[in-house]
Amino acid sequence: MSEWRISEWWSIAIRECRSKYVSEILNLLNSIPMKKLKCRDAGFDCDGEIEAATEQEVLTLAAAHASEVHQVTVTPEMAEHIKTLITNVN
Repeated sequence: MSEWRISEWWSIAIRECRSKYVSEILNLLNSIPMKKLKCRDAGFDCDGEIEAATEQEVLTLAAAHASEVHQVTVTPEMAEHIKTLITNVN
């Protein structure tokens, strides 16, 4: 086999392998249930929605949203209530 053909074969093999693994990784990521919080569910007249991979990420983003948009500081008690409003997307 010529050097060019070996190089071409390896290039194709690597591309196919990457494609397979990328597909598997995307399937895994799509199977992870995302978390979602609707600002309106927390009692605000707001269409804001926060979506993240974990409950903690949602809470962090919600606290920032509450502060920036509604000028509200989220207390630990509010955070506990907000946790009950977080839903799974998938």
